[in-house]
Amino acid sequence: MSAIDKPRCRKDFKIAIICAKQEESDAVEGLFDEFWKDYIEGIPEEDPTSYTMGRIGNHPVVLAFMGRMGKKRAASLATSLNFSFPGIKLSLVVGICGGVPTITRDGENIEVLLGDIIISTLVVQYDSGYQMPNDFFMRNTLESNLGPPNDQIQSFLAKMQGMKGRKELKDRTYHFLNELLEKEDFKAWKYPGADKDRLYEPDYRHKHQDASFCNTCARCTNKDHEICESARSSSCDELGCNPNNLVPRNRLKVQKPQLLIHFGRVASGDTVMKSGHHRDKIASETKLVAFEMEGARVWSHSPTIVIKSVYGYSDSHKNDRAQKYAAASAAACAKRLLEEWRPTGILAPPKAPVGRTNRSETLESTKSIIRKIVDEAEGLLKKRGKESMKDDLEAARQGFLQALAESEPFGSSRRLLLLLLLRTYWGLMVVEKELSFYRSLESAEKIKHVKEAEKYNTEAAKVVSRLPDTSTRIQVTLEQNILKGRRALLEFGQGADMDMVKKLRKDAVEGIDGALREMKMKDQAIFNRNVKLALQWRDRFTKSLYQDHIA
Repeated sequence: MSAIDKPRCRKDFKIAIICAKQEESDAVEGLFDEFWKDYIEGIPEEDPTSYTMGRIGNHPVVLAFMGRMGKKRAASLATSLNFSFPGIKLSLVVGICGGVPTITRDGENIEVLLGDIIISTLVVQYDSGYQMPNDFFMRNTLESNLGPPNDQIQSFLAKMQGMKGRKELKDRTYHFLNELLEKEDFKAWKYPGADKDRLYEPDYRHKHQDASFCNTCARCTNKDHEICESARSSSCDELGCNPNNLVPRNRLKVQKPQLLIHFGRVASGDTVMKSGHHRDKIASETKLVAFEMEGARVWSHSPTIVIKSVYGYSDSHKNDRAQKYAAASAAACAKRLLEEWRPTGILAPPKAPVGRTNRSETLESTKSIIRKIVDEAEGLLKKRGKESMKDDLEAARQGFLQALAESEPFGSSRRLLLLLLLRTYWGLMVVEKELSFYRSLESAEKIKHVKEAEKYNTEAAKVVSRLPDTSTRIQVTLEQNILKGRRALLEFGQGADMDMVKKLRKDAVEGIDGALREMKMKDQAIFNRNVKLALQWRDRFTKSLYQDHIA
């Protein structure tokens, strides 16, 4: 693609960059070669993520703003991104990370300094494993963790790690970094100096070193003891951390050491690593080179490379002085990688109207894509755990919505997709119904979710009306009346008009009775599967509304 070519639509964007912090996205935007606003219109209302679109080198790129750090937010963003930009083939997670101070390559120990860049060859979830009585054991096999990158990324990274690839990567990264730091808005982002790069002994705690200042910190004599809250947010200078406990580094003997780029395993988790002792223990056991918080969930959604620059050493000693320089370094490296990245698909020009055979093939291809999306979304509904339930529901919702978007262009030919559409609308209905039971939500929010569920139920009923399947139609009708009764209970809790509430309840009970009667006549097996739950709801609706029915 030449520098002047522009995508025809959002689906033609193949590369995404994901940033969690403001400094990270600022640095990436600073290296865009061109900005485009043409594609903002039409991004679905259901997508809460903000984007910048434009060109970096010869690639159309979409930059996604997370707004906050962590795996859960990253998972939600990745799902939204795939929904609004379904053509994404490569995601770059770009920003800052906590580094492991010394890594081993080819049998040689290499010092890692602030501003050095880490490129992932694998992402592992370091807070996923087994908590035993005396220790935590991380899942540390490809089978039990996230698995390797795809063949294209593995081949690309192998090239970049070669002698020629490393030299050009370093030279061009320096070029883009200097180019960025020369811009007016980034002149204060320069390397903070070797004297600000401080690595303390792993068991030397970040606390008030003067025992008379704080009783809590005075009692902290080993890695398991607590420190006071004020110490957590204070600098080493403010706390009096002793320079005698600094680890000497050979690379810091010059005032501005050369920036190095390291490849290796990156640890990703919701737990912020702030312990030199645990950092070294995990790194030695698993050969990790850095710790961060977003890569794991993005990795699960699309082919991903994590590009992070070291701003601290994953220990308790607070040091934000290198944060902006690190963000700039990572952005510069990402731009260099994109110079070398070769997309596997070429954007084809718009096609002329095709004949019956090609259209049939296109429909079959679309059905295959939608089936995969729906299968994954339904898998989230089935496998969600208590801690991640709401995130998984949201991810499932975005998946089902993506399935709808994929089927939209086929208009009257949707009859070929009816069963997939039915599964999609039914899945969306289940998501909204489940969300209406969250205790943390206000009643008004719960009602909103029930109404959304009713809307999707109505769409499911429209699809069913075009299918010769009486049993499915009755199941949709049964669910419609359960939702109606659920809304009656919630409306009552909000002080709605009693006549309206009583009518909703009466209609729901009669509708359930009618659906069960018809179901028993038409399909005994389906009746047996549904009758118990349906009668539980019916009994709930027929009890006095003056009792506390609200979930």
